[in-house]
Amino acid sequence: EHNKFIDPTTVQLKGEIRDDFLLLPGEEVTGPVHSTAMNISRLVPWEFKDKNRSKIIQNHVNETRRAGGAVILNHPNWGRPIHSHEISPVKNLYMFELYNAHPGVHSFGNAHRPHLEQVWDALLEKKMTIYGVSSDDAHKLQKWGEKENNPGRGWVMVKSDELSSEAITKAMLRGDFYSSSGVMLEKLVLGESHIELAVNQNETACELASEFLFGRLVSKGKPGTVIEFIGPGGEVVKSMEGNSGTCKVEGSYLRAKVTHRVKKKDGSLR
Repeated sequence: EHNKFIDPTTVQLKGEIRDDFLLLPGEEVTGPVHSTAMNISRLVPWEFKDKNRSKIIQNHVNETRRAGGAVILNHPNWGRPIHSHEISPVKNLYMFELYNAHPGVHSFGNAHRPHLEQVWDALLEKKMTIYGVSSDDAHKLQKWGEKENNPGRGWVMVKSDELSSEAITKAMLRGDFYSSSGVMLEKLVLGESHIELAVNQNETACELASEFLFGRLVSKGKPGTVIEFIGPGGEVVKSMEGNSGTCKVEGSYLRAKVTHRVKKKDGSLR
């Protein structure tokens, strides 16, 4: 929550709780820019201000590290957009929200904001090691709907050695995760020379069956799954239809994008 820290050990959960359910300590550090302070031991200060937003982000990173945590830069396209030239000078920043499901965040860009994939490519081209995170930005639990910022519309799947806050944070800092707003994978190989992945069709269908996972309305395309491998400049190096694919790394970086489109009951394509 904004500028609040709750120790997970003090939280008394009610009802039926899964054995593998874990609360991670965190805070949305909220000043002129917003960031997630992940795996912290105390409240992170948020009062620092400066005309140079790179310095504000750096302050968030430094203060979060002092509190034992790691930073995710939140929703660069919310409000006044944060541009790549403001992010690239920041040291020890390894994650940002590539996708944020809040209805007021323009992750896909508009006339006044770039698509956040463009921002990511610009940072990667500058040889910045930074990973794209998916988030639901959920602050509302009482009212549910497409125009509300509810849970379950953006998340990460982490390959961790153990189920602990420390292990999950370390795994994310080294890029051992993928981000999703619906698609689930059954295989992901991130090698130095190639990327290989396969979609878990059953788990993906299960996620997309949720009445609260709306997807993005599109005017072109057809139902099905498309896998794209993208390199420097945002160039699509390789594209294929289907549920699995592999691609060699030939440029300075390679990233993968999986799009699954569904035709809804009302005839719309999302």
